[in-house]
Amino acid sequence: MAVRDNEEHIKQLKERAIEYIDFVVVNLYPFFEKVKEDLSDDEKIEFIDIGGPSMLRSAAKNHKYVVPICDPEDYTMVMDEIINYGDVRLEKRKYLAGKVFNLTSAYDAAISNYLLEEDFPKYLTLSYKKEMDLRYGENPHQRAAYYTKTVGSGAIKDFIQLNGKELSYNNLKDMDIAWKVVCEFEEPCCCAVKHNSPCGVAVGENVYDSYTKAYECDKISIFGGIVAFNRRVDKRTAEGLIDIFLENSNSTRL
Repeated sequence: MAVRDNEEHIKQLKERAIEYIDFVVVNLYPFFEKVKEDLSDDEKIEFIDIGGPSMLRSAAKNHKYVVPICDPEDYTMVMDEIINYGDVRLEKRKYLAGKVFNLTSAYDAAISNYLLEEDFPKYLTLSYKKEMDLRYGENPHQRAAYYTKTVGSGAIKDFIQLNGKELSYNNLKDMDIAWKVVCEFEEPCCCAVKHNSPCGVAVGENVYDSYTKAYECDKISIFGGIVAFNRRVDKRTAEGLIDIFLENSNSTRL
């Protein structure tokens, strides 16, 4: 925390033979990951980092003189700064400091949400992590990104994209609608969504039967849409899906 152009601070450092700290590099305890695991409350609480956030926040506040690093993805950038400029420039230090407060605020919010478990706490704290940049937002000229909660669950929080191009905002919105529709049914169900509106929903004796019925509802609108199932897709159904152009399809992971 020493301010290096403050004579009193420098005097105290010299009197106590304290060296300057130029870099603070901390990887926090993995509370985000461990809170999702099947652990006891006592075990999860052990992954709440106390010293790490304190050191990072102190360094970030004093970023004019100290380089705070909380993300391994920034190691290369910091090394490049040192190689090219002999030190980390102030604009990069400010950026790294901002990342520290961004991380620690999300970290504290996740802990708060886990401990409180209240519908309406006194302060609204949110903790989300960016999973990916999206191809575009609601309109093609808009930027967008996809974030998921660090604590708790959601309708499409844990999906895995197996292939295909980057998703768009509308893709995710349609996926969410399609998935919620099929989850309303116990029997095998298929839902096709185009532009936020279901264009075919059907239940059947099996996955292929439900897909065929949903497709027959509207053979035109399903083109370029999203298809969801509440069962694992079998080979026969998958072969039927590739006969038409779809943005993507999803099903339960068993």
